Amino acid sequence: MKPKKLSLTIQPRRPRYLERFQQYNASGIGTNFLGFTFNDENVRIERAAIASVTDEFMQQLQSGAANPAETIPAFLAALRANGLDAIQEELNRQLEEFYAAR
Repeated sequence: MKPKKLSLTIQPRRPRYLERFQQYNASGIGTNFLGFTFNDENVRIERAAIASVTDEFMQQLQSGAANPAETIPAFLAALRANGLDAIQEELNRQLEEFYAAR
């Protein structure tokens, strides 16, 4: 006995979904950062220090265990004391070079 073929017609839940999705993607706005990669070679020590400070403060802030009015200023001060400004300067320098090369 030959097996019967099962033939189902599946109707999409949302008509023209793919067409609308493609229109949505086509309407996107690009970013000026496309192709940029930050090289942290000159600020590796500062990045490690920032990661350590973030580990110290972030869990307290995210869980609500610390008073944000006191902890956020201390967190920001610790970030600056451990090289945040140097990282920002290096990032800006690299971005300026990236844009100049375009």
